[in-house]
This record gives sequence, C-alpha cells and structure tokens, in this order.
Amino acid sequence: MMAEAALDVWLYGTLIARLRRDTPRLRLEWTPQATDRWPINSTVLSVLLPITPEQPPHPARVRAFFAGLMPEGDARTHLAVDAGVAADDVFGMMKAYGRDVAGALIIQPEGSGEPSLERTVRPISDREILEKLIRADANAAPLGVIPGVTSISLAGVQPKIALRLGADGQWLECLDGAASTHILKPGRPAESPVADLIYNEAFCLELAKYLGLTTIDAEVQRFAGFDALVVSRYDRVVTGGHVVRRHQEDCAQMLGLNTDDPMRKFQYGMALPSLRRIAEVLSQEYAPQLPLLELTALNIVLGNTDAHAKNISVLHHEDGSLELAPGYDLSPHRHYPSSGNRSAMDVNGVQDIDAITVADLMAEGMSWGLRGPAARGAVVSILERTQVWLALTSEVLAPTRSRVPDLVLETLNRRVTNLLSGAGAGAEVAAS
Repeated sequence: MMAEAALDVWLYGTLIARLRRDTPRLRLEWTPQATDRWPINSTVLSVLLPITPEQPPHPARVRAFFAGLMPEGDARTHLAVDAGVAADDVFGMMKAYGRDVAGALIIQPEGSGEPSLERTVRPISDREILEKLIRADANAAPLGVIPGVTSISLAGVQPKIALRLGADGQWLECLDGAASTHILKPGRPAESPVADLIYNEAFCLELAKYLGLTTIDAEVQRFAGFDALVVSRYDRVVTGGHVVRRHQEDCAQMLGLNTDDPMRKFQYGMALPSLRRIAEVLSQEYAPQLPLLELTALNIVLGNTDAHAKNISVLHHEDGSLELAPGYDLSPHRHYPSSGNRSAMDVNGVQDIDAITVADLMAEGMSWGLRGPAARGAVVSILERTQVWLALTSEVLAPTRSRVPDLVLETLNRRVTNLLSGAGAGAEVAAS
C-alpha cells in the first residue's frame, strides 16, 4: 500500500517541517532548512514544538498544535463536510485549508514548491459579503434568512469570515490560500439579547488601542443594509502591496491543550490553563510579563469572562523571539445576563470576576516574579487611563459611543471606580 503523501509546512519562506499521518497519529519531521536557519530548540514554530531534529515531537503535541489551527464546534463540522473529511481529521483539514491559517504557516501538499505571495483574489460585492456572513451564522440577519440566500447555521460564540481589503478600498475574496487582512463578524438581530455585541466589541478594542494593548483597528460597517464588525488582523501586515504573514499561536496551543473538549481552554475543573503558566512561558522566552498583567487588568474592568487560553496569543518573530500578541475578542460580557461571573482564568485564586481587586491583580503579577511596585504601577495606570478615556467617549468618540448602551458605560465606570477604591470590580454593580 502506497504511503500517504506528507504536507509541507512553510514558515517565513522556509520549509521548516513535514507533517505526516501515521494513523491514528500525526508525525512532524524537521527539515535541514529548519536547522540551517534557526538554532536547535528554537520555538519559532511553537513553544510546544521546539526544533529538535534528533528527537521528533510527541504526536500528542503535534496534534494539539495543528488541531488548534482549526475552528471549533459547528464551524469545524461545516468546513469538514465541505472538504469531505471527518471533523476530527486534523491532517485532512490541514490538507484542505492549511494554505491560509492563523499566523504565518502555509501548509500544502509535499513537493508543491515555495508558496507564492501572488495568490488569487477577486472583488466581492456587499451582497456577496452579506451572503457569506449569513452562511457563517444564521443569526446574522433578522430571522436568519434573506430571500434567495441559502442560510447555513454555524452557531458559535464568534462566527466570522476573512477577507482582504485592497489598496483602493475594494473588498476581495481570498482564493487558493491568498492571505486575508480583515475578519468580519456578523451583527445580531435587533430582538437578540446580544444585539449590541459588535458595537460593544468595537468600543472595547478602541479602548485597548488607546491603552497600547492592541494594534487592531475595529469599526462597524454596513453590507447590503446589515451591520458587521470589521477588525484588522494583527497577524497580517501589508507591505509594498503584498500581504505579509506574522506567525502567532494561541495559549491553548502553546500549553498543549487539546480543545476538542472546548472547556479545556478555560481554567475550570482541572484548571489546566492559567495566567501564571502563560507568564512562565513568557519569562522562559525572555518576553516581558507586564503586558499580560495589563491585559488581565483590562479584562477585569470590562467584565470579560471569555478571556480564556484561546483568546490570548503570542507572536513569533522571524528571529525566533516571542512577545504577547495584541489583545483581541474583548467584550463587556458582564453586561449580558447569560455570561455569569466566573472568570475564564483565576486571578490570585479568585474565580468570581466581580470579586477581583487591585490587590488580587498585584498578587497574581507578583506570583509570576514581578516586583510589587511594578505590578501595582502597571495595574493602576491601566485603570486611571481607562477612567480618562471613558470620560472622553461622549464627546471625542461620539461615532463609536452612539451605538454603545449607556448601561455599558455606566457599568465600566463603576468597575473602574470600584477597583481604584480597593473594592472588587463588581461591588455594588447588579448584573444587568
């Protein structure tokens, strides 16, 4: 029986590895080009998969990393059906979709040659964009249906599509592995309890950018009469008319969590992921830990109960260095009755996001090895600058502010005030 062809794994213009399927396992083989360019034990591909040509990584680690490149839940099932493979067939999914995944990896059949930057794109109309958004999520439009459009429900927490924005402002569909530049998330029907979600997320990302915690541009745009959140991809840079990929991995991949069980990305039950473990990895990679503490402080202010291991990532640069990635998927979840108050990851052992204090944030940072004054200074600075920015929103940031409910602003202001006074973030704040 003829062996199944491998998949070539390219990173930053180098054929770094080959991925093979030894049923039921996956095997990763490093290439000579990998060790020619990067030193032994380099984590440029993944913290989980250091380059060790004499000792291939364990198949469980290989699977956890590559499975982490796939979407979760119904979105994965839908893509698997389109590709004619099983939803848990990581190799088959990489073969079908690996040419454009999160980060800078380009995965293609063995012997395909060096990937070209010149991939196929085509102009796409607002109507076609709307159709794609509806296929991503049946709730993207009132009743989930528009005449003449087949609606396929891919219900999930964050349904999305990816497109490229051309230099002339024209939206482009990416074909044959062409790199996208933006992610679009559909709005919700007016009667939905989360109808304001995309406006609130844009608002939170603008705050994060003001604080220096993200580089993402976010705005709500209309497509054929319906709103969608449009966010720039931090793992893509447009240079000289070309889209250049920047490599990244999320912290579930970095920690080797197999999120086939979606709860494993939270610090629930077995407490697998943790802020301390992420901070330890940053320290091991000579990356600063303060940005992680600052991002954590912002998530507590926002009441973001979804800041789990897949919603925090790291960037891998071409020289092998690593840093915390810009913040993303930031929303005021405590604004929504269904969110609950369980923090995605504990802070100083505290699980209730409304009970977390500045002292807890300081203690968490100090448990990573940060000095007390540095930890406190970083947290207080985030809180004070957030307070200033919130005071400006009604006048300076009117376009964004106009679609954000007053209750969100009132709640965020109270959470900041509570924290600066030494109280728990949600003290005296009723869940809305």
